Amino acid sequence: MWIYRSDAGDAAVRQWCERRLRSWAVPHHQRSVHDDPPYDYRRGHLVVAGPADAPTVVVLGGRHGCAASLTDLLERLATEYRVIAVDPPGEAGLGSGGRPNTDRLRDYGSWFDDLLTELAPDAPGGITVLAHGFGAAVALAARPTPRVRGMILLNPHGLARPALRARLLTATLGWRAVPVRRTARRLLSRLGGPAFVPPEALVDWLATVGRHVALSSTPPPHPELARRWHGTPVTVGIGEHDPFFGDGRLAQPARWALGATVVVVPGAGALLPYEQPDAVHVMVSRRLGDGASTGRSPRSGPAGDRQPSGDGATAPGVVAAGATHTIDRPHHSPARSAVGV
Repeated sequence: MWIYRSDAGDAAVRQWCERRLRSWAVPHHQRSVHDDPPYDYRRGHLVVAGPADAPTVVVLGGRHGCAASLTDLLERLATEYRVIAVDPPGEAGLGSGGRPNTDRLRDYGSWFDDLLTELAPDAPGGITVLAHGFGAAVALAARPTPRVRGMILLNPHGLARPALRARLLTATLGWRAVPVRRTARRLLSRLGGPAFVPPEALVDWLATVGRHVALSSTPPPHPELARRWHGTPVTVGIGEHDPFFGDGRLAQPARWALGATVVVVPGAGALLPYEQPDAVHVMVSRRLGDGASTGRSPRSGPAGDRQPSGDGATAPGVVAAGATHTIDRPHHSPARSAVGV
């Protein structure tokens, strides 16, 4: 399946990404991967930033996301980590515009397997995967490997069916019918938490995607794929106001399939990497065990009780697997949220 409505649409999306990355002040380099025939269904694109000798974090965006739309989050992470942001094939961005027509999720998992194998020699300390939305489903569809030292899955698809909300469906249909900035802004506002004000660049990106990328569905969840990752350290982050998963439907599958620590981010919705990049940075630091981004301890339960220290903790600031806690609100203003969806 070719995702773009026309060659001109393909070019428009690429130009948006290229302009965004050219204007990004953070030193970085880019390269294509799996650029071999038939490249239309294999070629991905990588944006690499951060110290070459730092721990490696591989970032997979959600539907209609891309590396160029994640620059605010990538900038934060690149101060401490070697960050590799991935544009996979078949999603809006700098990867190829083709995607497999059948068994799509498993094919994406196989593609991500190959990518991890290619990246492993330059990541002697292992790879931490940070994935959002459908990107989390892709990561979980890959084969478990000791190359992956841990995962942080944000608003993840692939574990449970998302809720259907009339207000969100109406906004989505409006954006698809009339893909302009007004409808893109409305959709983003309904995806995010109550205080989220979508940045103008994000609005422009989603309007561009709506004009040029054909409508397609997200594959259904495959929790049997996720269960293979049980035993790998996993953090699942959910926005308090996530319209898909904020009602608690994700917590039990995340614990059962993955033995995951579930983190609820106050005030956020379904766009965690873009609404609360500082909170995401905290989750990455805690999963990697360095605690560099915060001196605070996680809070557990609605009353905000502190997690006890001792044998139950797997690392500083990380509660025991299977727990649920609420992360403290970040100090930075939500107005500095990144561009992406």
